[in-house]
Amino acid sequence: MSTAPTSTAPPRPSRWRSAAGRFGGRAGLGLADQALSALTNVALSVLVANAVGASGFGAFAVAFLLFGVALSVERSVVGQPLSIRFAVQAGTPAWRGTAGSAMGVALGLGLVSGALLLVAGLMALGVSDSGVGPALVALAVVLPGLVVQDACRMAFFAQSRPGLALANDGAWAVLQLGGMALLVGAGTSSAWPFVLVWGGAATAAAAWGFVQLGVLPHLRSAWGWARDQRDLTGYLLLENLVGSGASQGSILAVGAIGSVADVGSLRAAQTLLGPLGIVAGATMSLLLPEVSRRGRLALRPRLAIAGGVSAAVALVSAVYSAVLLVLPDEVGRALFDDTWDGAAAVLLPLCAFSVASAAALGPAVVVYASGQARRTLGLHLVEAPLLVAGLVGGAALAGVRGAAWGMAAATAVMVPLWYSQLLAIARADAAAPDDPAAPAAPADPGDGAAVTGARGPGGVSA
Repeated sequence: MSTAPTSTAPPRPSRWRSAAGRFGGRAGLGLADQALSALTNVALSVLVANAVGASGFGAFAVAFLLFGVALSVERSVVGQPLSIRFAVQAGTPAWRGTAGSAMGVALGLGLVSGALLLVAGLMALGVSDSGVGPALVALAVVLPGLVVQDACRMAFFAQSRPGLALANDGAWAVLQLGGMALLVGAGTSSAWPFVLVWGGAATAAAAWGFVQLGVLPHLRSAWGWARDQRDLTGYLLLENLVGSGASQGSILAVGAIGSVADVGSLRAAQTLLGPLGIVAGATMSLLLPEVSRRGRLALRPRLAIAGGVSAAVALVSAVYSAVLLVLPDEVGRALFDDTWDGAAAVLLPLCAFSVASAAALGPAVVVYASGQARRTLGLHLVEAPLLVAGLVGGAALAGVRGAAWGMAAATAVMVPLWYSQLLAIARADAAAPDDPAAPAAPADPGDGAAVTGARGPGGVSA
């Protein structure tokens, strides 16, 4: 009797290896998207700085700062809740309703914020000829599109589909840079047309985002959706308003103490450091939904995630900063024209700020993923007065360079405080009885649909 030959086929890859491969692919796409966004911002700033000069670039920087405040609000009430609570819905029938309501909230926020900015811009037109007024009026027109485009990006990341975010940001980049090249060719010397092109391109990308998501904004259900998330978004919104208001408002105060050109100096230096936002943004966007799906982790894996992320991103920040600090002045002036001298003066302290921010990123990912919004709010309530004191006090004592050092010092103080909150959350979870509504860690880290619940503040199932 012959014996059937033994199969020599190679063993099938383990589920873990397959899941790790999928996560690696998503990580690569997320990194590429963040790289595209950062490089687009660099190109945008370089084009505007060379076209409108130091004062005009200062006006553009003011508009960009206020856009950042609106973006903080949108991420508090739309982007972060999608990643923390609704990442588990990705791939289920419930997702489309969730996404449509969330987009309705984002559109409503953009319209209300745009109306407020329109009033501010018209008031600025009557009291100053610095170019800030026209830039704010232009921003008011395009702000809804800018806000909704970012909400679409956050929805793609909550779905663990960063490739869609990359495609959408790519379309935005092509449209805005193409339009700005036309403005430069026409000899445009005011900031407001650049704001219109930048935001108009975002509006077109947002419209395509609705097609990619397969949803339209549901304005009727928007208020109900926002109301249902208020136990989380109330803390996140206050946190982001406090944090963004302290940092952005203090930078505007630096301009009031010094000049609008000082705001442009800070913005130009931040633009050079933009590639570090590639790593930080990709890390937060990718890991937040991944960690949040795992429910209550033990202390050791939480510390491993936090420490590993902090060490890796801080190392990248330190190496990149070292390269920037030896950048020849000729290269800087070629990029930013007469804005370069001010940017060079604040580059070293802003590099220190970037390294300190990277050190805090690891514990921040873990703390945010736990849904403990009350704790993160407490951290921002501590950080806000530190930032105000550092930026405004530094500006009063030593000008824009002193302001930049003050910002770096305030951020460094926060690093151990983030770790202390991580330890407190892990200990509280270890002492609490098992929550049957909390999700168990899925066997496949890449399959968010396998989880049936998401944890909100305090471990309550959402």
